[in-house]
Amino acid sequence: AAAALELSGGRREAIVTRGADGAVYCGMDGTIAHHPAFRIDAVSSHGAGDVFVGALLARRAQVDDTNVAIGYAGAAAALHVSTAVENRHTVVKAKVDDWLRDRQE
Repeated sequence: AAAALELSGGRREAIVTRGADGAVYCGMDGTIAHHPAFRIDAVSSHGAGDVFVGALLARRAQVDDTNVAIGYAGAAAALHVSTAVENRHTVVKAKVDDWLRDRQE
C-alpha cells in the first residue's frame, strides 16, 4: 500500500502488483484498495505481468472504474498462468468473461 501511495504522489493513480498476493491500487484521492489474487493452481507464471497490464488497459478503456479493471486483469492473469503453456493462445476475452462468471455462481 505504501508503494502505491508513493508512486501516485497524490496526483495520479498507481497500481502495484504483488503476484500471488494480488494488487494494491491507490486512487488520485489517496484511497487505497487491496485486490486479492484469485486462488489457482499455476502451471507457470511466465507472462502473468504482461497479461495483467494488457487486460487492465483493455478493460479500463471500456469502464470508468479502475478497480473493476484491476479485478478483470487479475482474472485474465490467473487464467493465463493456470492454462497449459501450449494452450495459452486460447485465453481470450470471452474465455476470461466465462471464467469470471463461473467463479461468481
